[in-house]
Amino acid sequence: MELLNLTLAELLTVVVPIAAGLVALYFYDRSRRRRVVSTLRFWSRRPAYPMSTRRRRLQQPWSLLLQLLAAIFILLAIADLRFSGGGRQPRYHVVIVETSAWMSAAADAAGGGTLLDLARRRAVAFLDALPADDLVLLIRGDGNPMVVQGFTANRVELRAAFDSLQASWTAANTGDALELAKSALRLTAAGEAAGDLTASNAVGEVAYIGSARVPPEMLGRIDTSDLPHFRYVAVGEKVDDVGLTRISAQRQPADPKRWRVVAAVHNQRDRTVSASVEFAFEGRRLGYKAVDIAAESRAEVIFHLGTEQPGILAASLADDDRFAGNNRAQLELPGLERQTVHVTTTRASLWKPFFEATPMVQADFSAASDGEQGPLRIFDGLAPASRPAGIYVRPLPDSSPIRVVRSVGRTRVTAWASNHAIGQGLRSRDFELKETLILEAGPEDVVIAECEQGPVIVARESGGEKTVVYGFDPLASAVANQLVTPLLLANTLRWFGPNLFLSREVLAGPPGLVETAVSVEDEREISVVSAEDPNLPWSLEKNRLRFFMPVPGNVRVRTPFRESSWSLTLPELGSARWEIPENALLGVPPSSNAVTSLRFPLWPWLALLAVICWLIDWFYYGRMSPPRSGSASPRPTQGFESRTLGDLAVNGSKTPSYETAEVGPAEVGPAVGKGGAR
Repeated sequence: MELLNLTLAELLTVVVPIAAGLVALYFYDRSRRRRVVSTLRFWSRRPAYPMSTRRRRLQQPWSLLLQLLAAIFILLAIADLRFSGGGRQPRYHVVIVETSAWMSAAADAAGGGTLLDLARRRAVAFLDALPADDLVLLIRGDGNPMVVQGFTANRVELRAAFDSLQASWTAANTGDALELAKSALRLTAAGEAAGDLTASNAVGEVAYIGSARVPPEMLGRIDTSDLPHFRYVAVGEKVDDVGLTRISAQRQPADPKRWRVVAAVHNQRDRTVSASVEFAFEGRRLGYKAVDIAAESRAEVIFHLGTEQPGILAASLADDDRFAGNNRAQLELPGLERQTVHVTTTRASLWKPFFEATPMVQADFSAASDGEQGPLRIFDGLAPASRPAGIYVRPLPDSSPIRVVRSVGRTRVTAWASNHAIGQGLRSRDFELKETLILEAGPEDVVIAECEQGPVIVARESGGEKTVVYGFDPLASAVANQLVTPLLLANTLRWFGPNLFLSREVLAGPPGLVETAVSVEDEREISVVSAEDPNLPWSLEKNRLRFFMPVPGNVRVRTPFRESSWSLTLPELGSARWEIPENALLGVPPSSNAVTSLRFPLWPWLALLAVICWLIDWFYYGRMSPPRSGSASPRPTQGFESRTLGDLAVNGSKTPSYETAEVGPAEVGPAVGKGGAR
C-alpha cells in the first residue's frame, strides 16, 4: 500500500484538523440550548426532561461517523492510494530509441520493415520486461535529442509514443541524448541523493536501442560512467551501405563557364568496394567515374562540366544496397551572368587588358557618348552634359558631377576609406600620383582617397544611382604598375555590380550541424538565409561559420567575395562506431525477470464511497423529520407552567412575563397537525 500524491504525514496533517472540526460542529449543532419566548402555547408539548445536570453528548453519532468516513475517502482519493505487490519502490527508467537517418534502412531480421520498426519492437519488449509500476521516459535519439514522453507508468501512452517515432535526416547525437537522460533522472529519481545517480535506489536502467553509429567528432563526448545501470540493445549495428556524403560544384575562376564537381563517397562496409558515380545534367547523361574505396573509408570523385546555362546536375551510384537514401543527389547550378560595361574612351587599347582579366565583365567601347543610360558606364575624360551616373576618370571640370577645385602636381595618397566597399583592403601609403584633380566632396559624399591637398576619389549614392569620380588617371604608366590600381578598379566595379567578382559554389550535403570556412572575421559581412527556417541560428568563430539545419532545405551563405548555396537533402549516416562499455547490459531482458505487480488505481472507488456516505447521511439525518399528527385539544405541558399574555393581563401584570424552555434543534418552530396549531 502506498500514496503517490501525498505522504502519510501530509495526509494526517490534513485529516486531523478536518476530523476535529467535524466533531466540534456536531457537539455544537446537536446540543440543547435555552430559549426565552413570550409564550409556549405554540410549541410542541413533550414530557419534561428530568431536572438533572446535563453533560454534552453526541445526538447523532452515526451521522458523524459517515461524515468522517466521507472526508477520509476523499482525502485518500486525492492522495492516490494504491496497492502494490512486494512493497517495492517503483524505479525510473529511460529508453533512448535511435531515430537517425540510418534507421530508415531495410531490416534483414524477422518481421521485415525498417530498422526503426525493429527498434520499436525491441523497445516494447524491454517495456514488457519491466515491473508494471515502474516509470519510463522516452527520448528520441537523432541529431537533436528530445523527450517524446515524460516519466509515466501508463504502458498505453508509452506504446503510442513508440509508434510516433520517425526516422530523421541526421546522425545520432548519442552524447547529448545520454546527458539528457542523466538530467531527467537527477531531477526525479536522484533528488534525494543530491544528484548522485549511483546512490539512489530509485534509478533504474538507461536503455539505448540503436546502431551505435555516430559522427567521428561525437566519440569523445559519450560518457556512461556515472550511470548505475546502462543497457545497450543492438539494432542495425552492421551497416551495409555505400553512399554519397557530399557533392560540391564550383566555378573555375579562370573560366567561369567551367564547373569543377567533387563527389565524396563513403564505404560503410567491412570490405573494399568498387563504386561507380554517374553524372547527368538536365536529364542528359554526361558520363561516369569509377573509384575503389577501402573498408570504412571515403574517396572523392572529380568531374568537370562546361555550361553557361542553369540546370540540375545529378549524381547517382549504381550500387544497390540496403539504404537507398544516399545513392542520389542533385545540385541546382545557376546560369552564367555577365555584366556589360559601356566605356566611353579614346584609349580602348589601354582598357582592354583590364577587362580581359575579368571574365564576368564584357566591355563595350565607344569613342563618344551616345547618351544612353546603362547599368554601368565609364567615362574616360569624355562625358555628356547631362552628367549621368557612372565612373568618371579625370573628367573635364564642366562635365564632372562632383565639383573640381583645382589641379595639383606630384603628390601622395595619405588616407583611404577602408570601411567603404571601394576602399576595402587598401592601406598603402606609397601610392604616388604624378598629377591629379582635387575634388570638393558634398555633405552626403564619401571620400575614398585623399592627399594633403584634398580628396582625389569621391563616391556618391543618391536615389538608387551610384557615381564615382577619379581625379587622376589610373591607366597612366606610373599608376597602373602599382599593386593598388587593379584592386581599386575591381572594388569600384564590385560596388556597382556586387556579383561581378563573386565566387559561386553549390553544395549538397546532409542537414544537421554544418561547418564551413569563410574569409571574413566580421559577422556583419555574412548573410545566412534559409527559406525553410527564416530564423536559422548561426555563429562565427575564428573564420569558421557554423549553423544547424534540423530538416532538409536550402541555405544560402554570402560574404563579400563568395556565395555558397547549400542543398541539405542528403541523409547523414554516422561513420564511426561507438565502443560499448564492458560493464553495459546487453540485449532485451526476458519477460520472466519482471516483478509481478498488483498495483492499480483506487481513487475512483474511494471517491464513490465518499459519495455513498454523503447520500446515506442525507437520507437518514439530513432531511426534515415528517410532521407529527395529534389532537386539537391542548394537553398540559409537563415540567413547566404555561401562561398566556391574557392570563398576565387578568392578573394585573403591567409588563408581559416571558417563559423559558429548553429545546433542541428538531423542536424549533411551530408544530402543525390535523387539529391545527398546538
